[in-house]
Amino acid sequence: MYDENRVLTAFSTHNGVYQWKVMPFGLSGASGTFQKIMNNVLRSHSSYAQAYIDDIIVYSKTWEEHLIHLRNVLQELENAVFSVKLRKCTFAAKELQFLGHKIGGGKHAPDEEKIAAIKRLERPKTKKDVRSVLGLMGFYRSYIPNYAEFATPLTELTEGKKSGDVK
Repeated sequence: MYDENRVLTAFSTHNGVYQWKVMPFGLSGASGTFQKIMNNVLRSHSSYAQAYIDDIIVYSKTWEEHLIHLRNVLQELENAVFSVKLRKCTFAAKELQFLGHKIGGGKHAPDEEKIAAIKRLERPKTKKDVRSVLGLMGFYRSYIPNYAEFATPLTELTEGKKSGDVK
């Protein structure tokens, strides 16, 4: 965070007035702003690195290529004055969980724990429940053949276009 913007984050307690030195994600618009910054920082590496807010994935076809990609991304983060917490990092994994997906070997699949949770869901009873299920299923729509055919009648139930069990 730029020094001149720190005053905008000021808050007071009985112990004094404080300002953030880094952008806290609780501020309105902080996550969107940070995502835009990360997109800009990684723009020249977008063929092998993607970020979702502060989660970054670097992918490569070979080990040698991966080392180069990692070095490039870490250097770019250092140039942008970002720090990396090593305890939160996973390096050189053939397979990993990333944003609800299992990724590795040139393939991706839904996270098995998330699928198990979906299977345990109770039948939705209200429009709000149906919307919640649709949101969850929509996240995994790329894995669900003919998702639109399945989702359309449920969406219509929530909009009052169709009668059904849901209230």
